[in-house]
Amino acid sequence: MEMDVTLFTLTVVNAGPDDKVCVGDSVQLGASGAVSYVWNASPSLSSTTIPNPYAFPTSQTTYTVTGTDGNGCTDQDQVTISTLSLPGVDAGTTDSHCDGDSTQLFATGALTWQWDPHPDLSDLNVSNPWASNTVDTWFVVNGTDVNGCTGVDSVEITIDPLPNVSAGANFSICEGDSTQLTATGADTYQWDSHPTFLSPTNVSNPWVKPIVPTTYDVEGTNSTTGCQNSASVTVSLNPLPTIDAGIDTAMCIGDSLQLMATGGVTYIWDNGGSLSSNIVADPWTYTTADLTYNVDAYDANGCFGEDSVHVTVHPLPSAPAILQVGEWLISSYTTGNQWYFDGSLIPGETNDSLNWVDQGLNGVYTLEYTDGNGCSEFNTGATVVIIDNIGIEENSAFEVNLYPNPTDAILNIETAEYIDLLMVTSMSGQVLLTRQDLNAGVQQLDLTNLPDGTYVIQMIHEEKVVTRQVVKQ
Repeated sequence: MEMDVTLFTLTVVNAGPDDKVCVGDSVQLGASGAVSYVWNASPSLSSTTIPNPYAFPTSQTTYTVTGTDGNGCTDQDQVTISTLSLPGVDAGTTDSHCDGDSTQLFATGALTWQWDPHPDLSDLNVSNPWASNTVDTWFVVNGTDVNGCTGVDSVEITIDPLPNVSAGANFSICEGDSTQLTATGADTYQWDSHPTFLSPTNVSNPWVKPIVPTTYDVEGTNSTTGCQNSASVTVSLNPLPTIDAGIDTAMCIGDSLQLMATGGVTYIWDNGGSLSSNIVADPWTYTTADLTYNVDAYDANGCFGEDSVHVTVHPLPSAPAILQVGEWLISSYTTGNQWYFDGSLIPGETNDSLNWVDQGLNGVYTLEYTDGNGCSEFNTGATVVIIDNIGIEENSAFEVNLYPNPTDAILNIETAEYIDLLMVTSMSGQVLLTRQDLNAGVQQLDLTNLPDGTYVIQMIHEEKVVTRQVVKQ
């Protein structure tokens, strides 16, 4: 029995060249030479029945493929896929920078770099870009080695807040004063150098003495983070007040004089013992000797000024004396005279003599003398002139008897007439006592409260006037 046997040429299956792949990556296999293919089962292949599955080896792996041609003939081949370790990419350690600053990143372990896109990175294709983020941020970098394998790492850059540095509110001082600045909000401080500093500038509260309005800048540092912030304060100058205590002046001993200071709001005078008050602008001085008054004053800004005024005290002149020569009253001074009648100034009578007959009045004539310094003195009681017989006819005068004279207290007044008004005056004309409507007969006048001395008693009845002198002792 004969059989025809046909021999087919054996197909040659090719699994493709050996290859390499980075760990974690895949590579596509490519078998050829057959019609259908079966790869040995492997969990790292995307398919076992196609000529070109994807392989995902985690280590070096040999893949076997069996190929069948159209005649049913089969052949096998193998391909080995080696794995390449990924580069040990390190994006660096977690770091921080102060708000507004930047940090330079330093990635290592690869040949080329690609950072994930981020607007706060200066360059995405270098190992050491600058990060200027203003919030806490993770930055991711891909590093590729000579084999083309890529490793990934990330680094967090956090933000340290700036210290809340304050130099205080702007303020003003008086010209010529010094002041202490005060910075807060940090641990250490450094003020900008300035020639008006009076103390070290590396403290929070240095002293300064500006001569013009000046702005002072300070930088404060947080000692934990090193973050710095700055602030400034402007010191303005208030002008000093111009204090005027008035021009030097003079007064007579025994008088008072009102001082007048201007230019301030509050005042303090020295030599307060001779002043009515030492804390007002216009005190009265009662000094009895030449004296210079110094006044310290402050304006509304508290700025200080001072001035002084000299008060000269003139002595009183010697009292004038009156010499009676006939109908003339003559002063011991040739100038500076002023004549008085019953304590009232006689207008225009400033000569060194007075004709009492021309005056035509009964009463007390006194004299005031004023020297070149404006100081005045009246004539003393011993030289007071009492006139009581002008124009009174003998039959029209009324009789008055005063006793005892001198008296130590009670003075008896004896008259036959009704007295409308009785006045007791000093020798200078000052009215001390008055009595009205005294009946005829003997009336008593109590002089107990008057000091010892000479007094004038004037009694009026209708148009008749009688003047007498009495001594209290």
